[in-house]
Amino acid sequence: MIYSFVLVLTLAIGSTIARAQAPAQHQPAHAVNDRASPYAGQCVVRIRTTSQAQLDSALAIASDVWSERIGVGVLEIQIDRERLDELTRIGVPHDVLIEDLHRVVLDEQQQIQAVREAQAHTKPNGFQRGGQAHDPDWFATYRTLDEITSYFQNIEAIRPDLAQIDTIGQSWEGRDMFSITISGPDTPENPVTDRPAVFIFSTVHAREWIAPMTTSYIASKLTQQYDLDPSVQALLDGLRVVIVPVGNPDGYVHTWTDYRGWRTTRHDFGDGVFGVDINRNWGYEWGGSGSSGTPGTSTYRGTEPFSEPETRALRDVSLGLGDKLIAHIDYHSFSQLIMWPFGHEEQAYTPEPFVSVLEQIANEMRDTILDTSGTQYRPMQSFELYPAAGDSCDWHFGVLNKITYTIELRTLNSFSPPADQIFPCADENYEAFLVFAENALREHRLIHIPADTHYTNDPEPLRLHVLKALDPALDGSVTLHTRKAGDETYTATPMTLNAENEYLASIPNIACGDTIEYYFSLTIPDGEDILLPQLGWKKPYTTSVLSKAMSFRDDLETDKGWLTNPADDNATTGHWTRSDPEGTTQQPEDDHSPLGTHCWVTDGRAGTNADEFDVDGGATYLTSPRFSAIDGSVVSFWFWRSESRYRLDRADIYLSNDDGATWSFIERLPRQSRSWQRYELPIPADMTPSHDTRLQVVMRDIRADHTIELAIDDFSVGIPGCPVNDADLNADGALNFIDVSLFIEAYQAESLWADTNADDQVNFFDVAEFLRLFLDA
Repeated sequence: MIYSFVLVLTLAIGSTIARAQAPAQHQPAHAVNDRASPYAGQCVVRIRTTSQAQLDSALAIASDVWSERIGVGVLEIQIDRERLDELTRIGVPHDVLIEDLHRVVLDEQQQIQAVREAQAHTKPNGFQRGGQAHDPDWFATYRTLDEITSYFQNIEAIRPDLAQIDTIGQSWEGRDMFSITISGPDTPENPVTDRPAVFIFSTVHAREWIAPMTTSYIASKLTQQYDLDPSVQALLDGLRVVIVPVGNPDGYVHTWTDYRGWRTTRHDFGDGVFGVDINRNWGYEWGGSGSSGTPGTSTYRGTEPFSEPETRALRDVSLGLGDKLIAHIDYHSFSQLIMWPFGHEEQAYTPEPFVSVLEQIANEMRDTILDTSGTQYRPMQSFELYPAAGDSCDWHFGVLNKITYTIELRTLNSFSPPADQIFPCADENYEAFLVFAENALREHRLIHIPADTHYTNDPEPLRLHVLKALDPALDGSVTLHTRKAGDETYTATPMTLNAENEYLASIPNIACGDTIEYYFSLTIPDGEDILLPQLGWKKPYTTSVLSKAMSFRDDLETDKGWLTNPADDNATTGHWTRSDPEGTTQQPEDDHSPLGTHCWVTDGRAGTNADEFDVDGGATYLTSPRFSAIDGSVVSFWFWRSESRYRLDRADIYLSNDDGATWSFIERLPRQSRSWQRYELPIPADMTPSHDTRLQVVMRDIRADHTIELAIDDFSVGIPGCPVNDADLNADGALNFIDVSLFIEAYQAESLWADTNADDQVNFFDVAEFLRLFLDA
């Protein structure tokens, strides 16, 4: 996690910690000399600076910095309590997170000592071989590396049919690093090596003591539940779970013997400089944001990707599993987060459809934790917490294309919460792990975003993403099944694959007013059909079929009177242009219109990088042509958006019913992840109908370090219903004097609503066409 928590602890005279491969020993009490403690009188506060000058002044006062990223804004610092007034004098607001840091150190050590003394009586032989594979008492306090090693050896000794320990490499100081594989018994009919595998590890940051307790719990609980829970038995009979509880053994030992809050490895660079952050040492986008090139810093990335023996050992586990590896988790603390890639830089959004898969699984894990313990974890994209180039999750996704997460465990303000939090934290994450593993085993995944309404005169094909694991490649066929509600049989329509790896098909034989039921099927050779929704025809999707009485339509291939860059447009770059966009990671390659090329976009040039021509430094305005809007009118357009989730970076929608003389804020455009999405806005009931209505989109960039882009296409205004024909202006299914009255009003206002013959002009020919349509019907 992102905070530096350097708490110096001293052991009682003569105590030592042996290397990981040595047998476990009873640990002596840990004492802290009050007079020697550097934390007497110290506290931890969260500050908020607004300028570099404020930041520099605050850093001069601080004893230490807890935050990994040092910059203007929110920062956690360690400070002498007597100097808190100095923060107030320089105008820096602060909240106290830890009132007495020295007391926190003492309390933790006293709790460890008390548990050891109590368990010396209740368990005189300790937690040695021959006990239980899963012992809840073991989670009563934090455990040393020797104790963790012994606990895992005990699991293997009790259940050698389910557990196997392997040495995966050596640390910088020469300690053995080990993994344990938990899986059902190996049989000729179901060899362990043929089963898919998930790989989880923890404690790459040494001070995060609750992380190895959690992965240890997962290992022993899985082993125990194999004979007790049929669902766990079925899971392990089809899956290998590979666990490395301590990915940084040297650093972890150091937190027990010398420095409680040591974060990195113990790579010795000489002159008293130690350590590499091995979660910045992986080989995907190594060397970027959120990592340091300076040895001795808490996020030092090493001399090159995989420069460290610990990182290479973890990497080689993944590579050794080959194509059988299907998913990965890296456990950290703290903050109660479930994060998916990417995280190597700001705005490194995971593209669709992958982000939908990762977010869906993360939400299921969140819900499971909430149901288990009532604790709230937050799913999010990794970079939204902070950029961290060279981390394990980006490598597992970016290089191996695997489902992968970083989970930040309890609590919200401490790397090692009180020991009474160990068991509930581990238990809630065990339940979440089961959900994760079951999802990872779903080889094929179908993704569809349903729409409530389907328009006959503004059609859009149904879209389906099909992934094999996270690979778009697929051997099989995809079919859309549709029927009118009430019919007995479905019509099967083969779906076709487009360049974006989407399967497309249009709903056949529909009429305005129908309710359509539909589902999808994936047929795989030598396999069962996979359905979406899972119950297929028994519980299908539904969509209502309507049409629109159009008062305005613009595919943006020609300019019909859009306005840009008014006087209050103050963006420095990224102004609106109508163009054929040049594709980047942050803006579309193509417009939305099937037969078109142009759309409105915040500067469609690609530049040398994605943020060269994005919106920066303020707001840029786009105003629609005049259109007619009456009660029931709905504005519709398609948009493609790439933007940070910083709350002040936003796209605002305004409406005017007086040709732009005054504007009313309506709402903010929904945030999306880089794909074309339909947006529909009913004209508010309290807005007076007008033939002088305009819509305005304002894209605002508040933070210059964010990449902000927006494109819109296929703009229309209409009234949903089932109109008789184009003369039925209010779409009520009848031609009468109301339609005549509306046409006359539109004609007199020179509104394109009266452009009945669709030549972008309002004249006598439209009157003749309206009369023909009216009389013919």
